[in-house]
Amino acid sequence: MVGCIRLLYGLVSLYSVVALVRASNAVFIVSLVFTFPYLSPTFHGLILASYALAEGLTGFLVGGFYERFGGRLTLVLATLALSISYAAMTLSGSPTATLVLNSLNGVMAAGVLVASLSALAEETRGRPLARLLGSGGFEASNLGGYALGFIVAFVLELLGLLEGFLASAILSLLALLLALPTPSGGGRGIVFSVERRALKLAPLWFGLASLIGLAFMAPKILDETGIAVVGLDRAGGGLSLTLIAGLVAVALGLLVGSYIASLIGKLRAVTVGVVSTALLLVVGGLYYDMLLKPHLLPLLALLAIPPMMLPPAMLALLADYTDASRMRGVQMGFYVTVLALGIAFGEFILGGLIFDKLGLTATAIAAATTFLVLATPTLYLVYRDHRLHQV
Repeated sequence: MVGCIRLLYGLVSLYSVVALVRASNAVFIVSLVFTFPYLSPTFHGLILASYALAEGLTGFLVGGFYERFGGRLTLVLATLALSISYAAMTLSGSPTATLVLNSLNGVMAAGVLVASLSALAEETRGRPLARLLGSGGFEASNLGGYALGFIVAFVLELLGLLEGFLASAILSLLALLLALPTPSGGGRGIVFSVERRALKLAPLWFGLASLIGLAFMAPKILDETGIAVVGLDRAGGGLSLTLIAGLVAVALGLLVGSYIASLIGKLRAVTVGVVSTALLLVVGGLYYDMLLKPHLLPLLALLAIPPMMLPPAMLALLADYTDASRMRGVQMGFYVTVLALGIAFGEFILGGLIFDKLGLTATAIAAATTFLVLATPTLYLVYRDHRLHQV
């Protein structure tokens, strides 16, 4: 009983920090549209991609920092730097300075992800059901954090106060306070090596990350296409309401998806998730103008459940593959690198260049094709590994 309470407390504290950091980034994503409305989709995507690129370039090194100094210190330093950076962006008022500072934020985001993912894997070691459900909770806190951020952005839209990034700074500061009681973990010494089994997940991880990056461009895409999802116009909060509804639906889908994955198993969940994600992208790209209506949002939530099995199942597999060495930091750092590079690809290539030149339908089809091409080798390697190791 005491062990369960300790596990729950540790996970909730981690989820809270992750949610607030994601909320600060969500407010930044929408604020960027209103603070610099004259930016082209390409340069807008470059600013967002700078976050992911810096995250990717430093993920491996941050993993070493985690192994040397532990998770709590990593989280505290990262959230402190985020709050200072967002405040500096507001004071500068410059797109170029925002680009540079957002790169710094990417480094700090790598610290948050490495520390939280490593702690999640360590806290659920030897508990398969808790690991799958915990992974679903982690992903839900990611999406729930973005929903919280978009709610804040919606209120700021209504008040006409969305220009600047002070709200993001305040949310990061709250994350700093909540990082203090999180599980420490790490502190075993710096080791820069990645387990070969974990490398097999990299292609699919990159493909999934590219879809996350594309989703990060949703505010700009909705703004450019003028999709009327709610009864409010851009100045009246429609942009944020659209994103809030979508994120809440996806967060709930992740919780349901992780539970279903725990029933059918990780490998089946990954397979179903890959196929259903590709189909949903194609259908959404072809019929987005019909599907994105308020009364059809529950249907979209239902269609999103099979794809939502994929993220928690992938996280659970990654945690399984790091159980032998328990050197989580560098392993998670490597996957933060893959995640960040995939997000940058989704933001700058899919949501930036391809959308800018070819439109939303072509972007969705390109995303589905890229995802399937990347998912295929991972599915083959994971199933072959399962036959050899019976994980």
